Amino acid sequence: MTVINTIDYDKIPATVLHRITGEIDVEEVRSRMGQTCKIVDSAVRKHGKFNLIIDSRGLKFTDEAHTLWKQKIEDEPRFKEKMNYLVFVLDYSAKARAAKKRRENEITRFFYDFDEGIHWLRNHVIPEKKA
Repeated sequence: MTVINTIDYDKIPATVLHRITGEIDVEEVRSRMGQTCKIVDSAVRKHGKFNLIIDSRGLKFTDEAHTLWKQKIEDEPRFKEKMNYLVFVLDYSAKARAAKKRRENEITRFFYDFDEGIHWLRNHVIPEKKA
């Protein structure tokens, strides 16, 4: 089963969950990224900035689909400038370990367990103050 699903992750303030599983091709990326952009834009309008959890366990991109997805999510300027934290949840592999070593920093973190990623993010997000 191939799925790209993006939701407002209401368990952590100002957080969007982008879950990708299965074999993803260019058509799937094109058909689903509009929904992703709408949800991120809504989070930005509501909170000013947002956190993004990318859960890509079980994912197999075609090369072209990965390039397109990366342009739409990771390299999109309006996302980059409005993102507080980025959490990647990946399958444990040599490729994932290399990406973690190369790209992890104070705002971008890589995990192999979803709950560990959520725990880390919860500890870094400042709860919203009620007016």
